[in-house]
Amino acid sequence: VDCPSNYTGDNATRTCVPCSNTNNCRKRCPSTTITSLKGAEEFFEQGCRHVEGSLTIKILRDSDKDGKLKGYLGSVEQVDGYVLIVNSPMLRELDFLDNLMSINGDTLWKFRYPIGHWFH
Repeated sequence: VDCPSNYTGDNATRTCVPCSNTNNCRKRCPSTTITSLKGAEEFFEQGCRHVEGSLTIKILRDSDKDGKLKGYLGSVEQVDGYVLIVNSPMLRELDFLDNLMSINGDTLWKFRYPIGHWFH
């Protein structure tokens, strides 16, 4: 259910209901894989704050000299699964996820890890 601001979707009734608090108003999005800065921008434009699944970042060629990734992904507050950085040499730290408060690990990378940084 796609709802206006200050409303959240109730999947059971397929309706929009007013938010009861700030956490209730977080835009929820499914698992996603970001493969470019453009993809990160599109993710940002969706307003996602809560990833219901895992967040994989696999940016091979783009560079982030301007710090745009922080602007695009800095609003993510919660990931239910895992966060995985794959073959992204420009990402050595997770400081671009500066509002991330929890990685629940409901699904684990390689069945063991809530967070991974993998180069091959």
